[in-house]
Amino acid sequence: AEGGEPSEVAELAATRGLAIDAEGRLIAVCHGKNAVIRLSADGKEREVLVEGRPFQFSHHVVLGPNGEAYIADGDAKTIWKVEGKAAPVALIAGEPLKNPVGLAWRGADLLIVDPHLKAVLRRTADGKLDTIGETK
Repeated sequence: AEGGEPSEVAELAATRGLAIDAEGRLIAVCHGKNAVIRLSADGKEREVLVEGRPFQFSHHVVLGPNGEAYIADGDAKTIWKVEGKAAPVALIAGEPLKNPVGLAWRGADLLIVDPHLKAVLRRTADGKLDTIGETK
């Protein structure tokens, strides 16, 4: 498809992670006064999902199979789970995490990139956490 000129959809404060949900809406993780915001595809409708700043330093966001958001928080050494407008819940916190920054799905497994560990971790559907790749 032919490209066009870029256009501003929305102005957000210190955006750190983006994802698109099943309905084409943008989920933005920010460092502003609202931590997680959902925008309609055209940017005209804005909904705050997580108010305030509950994360220490959020990075990446991925969406789960039911639309829930998973957020890497490097400084807190935590992977957060956010369902709808519910308060964030720590899915994984502390050791072995040192500074998780990236997330991706591989089937039902949540992959976590942690550059301070120099590793990729895997959280299986049953909650087990292991290392699947390391760099020296």
